[in-house]
Amino acid sequence: MVRFFKHILILGILLGVSHLGSTPNEGLYVFTAEKIRQIIQDYFSSRFQESGLKYSVEWLKEIPEIRLFKNPDSVHVQCKDNGLPKGHEVLKVTFFHKHKPLRSLYVSTKIHVFQNVWVVKKTIHQDEPLSLEKLNLESRDISEIVGAPLTEEIDVKTLIARRTLSQGRVITWRDVREPYCVHKGDPVSVVVRKTNFVIRMQVQALQNGSKGDLIWVKNPMTHRRMRVKVLEPELAVLP
Repeated sequence: MVRFFKHILILGILLGVSHLGSTPNEGLYVFTAEKIRQIIQDYFSSRFQESGLKYSVEWLKEIPEIRLFKNPDSVHVQCKDNGLPKGHEVLKVTFFHKHKPLRSLYVSTKIHVFQNVWVVKKTIHQDEPLSLEKLNLESRDISEIVGAPLTEEIDVKTLIARRTLSQGRVITWRDVREPYCVHKGDPVSVVVRKTNFVIRMQVQALQNGSKGDLIWVKNPMTHRRMRVKVLEPELAVLP
């Protein structure tokens, strides 16, 4: 499990035990649940510092008090390296003394991330262009949204709905597409790159396709079907 934890924050304990708020107890160094939560909060603060996003931490399980025989000089907080923490995250907190681990614990959290995203105000039908009249820009918790939502930096007027979008839905990139570059039945020039030369062939589109889409085409001479990647109007490449 440890190999999945990529993103690490090392918190130095430069001022001794009092720096972390722990106290010796009969030869032990005690870290309360409150102090461990603060260490984790500092970790999240460092991760979100440059993003400008608001977030909140939900603690899913009780954190035990930790007692150590040595005074740790650093604490590592580790998290999966998959971008900013969002949704359910299990953190590994490890206490070190002179670069040697003293003890680790796993803390289960849920990170609520709030971002300005585009929300459907009035139903948008399949293949209908998005319009500002049918959208609202709202701050929403995106922690459980499947897919990447459209944010305020996106020019939504250039996009078209892939499916019917109902009122109140947060729009994601899965829900939209760019206008079609190629329409079913159109002639398409396909570029086939070989090691030392380039071949161009004329085919017929069997599907609609936006820039970057993979679509099926047919060679009208041989009737051979192939899948190509759309580059621009009337141009595609064999991937």
